[in-house]
Amino acid sequence: MTVTTPDELARRAVACKHWRWLPGTAAYRLEGRKQYRFVGGSTWAPGCVVDPYTLAFADMVLDLDDPATRGCLLELVRRAWGPLTVTYVHDQRWRIWSHDRWLDGYHESEVAALVAALEEP
Repeated sequence: MTVTTPDELARRAVACKHWRWLPGTAAYRLEGRKQYRFVGGSTWAPGCVVDPYTLAFADMVLDLDDPATRGCLLELVRRAWGPLTVTYVHDQRWRIWSHDRWLDGYHESEVAALVAALEEP
């Protein structure tokens, strides 16, 4: 089991073919690490001020510490796989059960398991 940094997981997640920016997803700018929330279309909201002209998806890193973002990630995995369960197995390892089988591998965190599931075909 390889330990992966949150930024590496974030980059892997948004590179997946099943990735979509869902409303409520949080990210931060590469410079300054100020958090923004995706509103929809191509609009980002820093707090209550919407500034869609200075932000682009390429400038953003997914904030996997944000609970709403983790919920959006779970939703994307469920869209790709259907009903599933993310399970803590033991020894700080996580797996995903989908339908009648385990998805590939053990992972160091729930988020790592979700990203790996999103990467599967």
